[in-house]
Amino acid sequence: MLLTSHRLTQHHQLMYKTSTSSSAFLQSLRPAVCSPALRKASLRSSSSVVPQASTGSPRSYKVSLWDAMKFNGPAPELINGRLAMVGFLSGAIYEAQHGDALIQQLTAMPFNVAGIMLLWIYASMVPITKGVVNNEAFGPFTPQAEMINGRAAMLGLVLLVFIESKAGVPFF
Repeated sequence: MLLTSHRLTQHHQLMYKTSTSSSAFLQSLRPAVCSPALRKASLRSSSSVVPQASTGSPRSYKVSLWDAMKFNGPAPELINGRLAMVGFLSGAIYEAQHGDALIQQLTAMPFNVAGIMLLWIYASMVPITKGVVNNEAFGPFTPQAEMINGRAAMLGLVLLVFIESKAGVPFF
């Protein structure tokens, strides 16, 4: 199927908007041009430069903060999941040691919580905005396992706050 350069640009924008995971998001930034004639036509017709497909190592693409934080971008679910995992674990440990409920911990130490959150957000955003694709597994730690654990931690955190607010006592 032969695509015109305008239609090809629309195809790239559609691929860019509909990607869901971080690796799919970053892979969608690469052009899907197959023939050299279409590549030359798209370069001549558009004012922006389309990166050429390389045959060597995979190229990383920088992602703007706005693109990373879009609803279907790579950052929101990843960062919220990481924050939920850290919050649930640290909140449960502190609750077990000191007997304070999660909401009491948050109101007693708001600057500590805010500082940890900002540090964690920054540490998660830097690789995303530099275009690093997180596809590597480290033993049982895979990107899919991180997403699943993050989702479970988000649900667990909400349920922990709900149960503690209804019961009026710490859960752990």
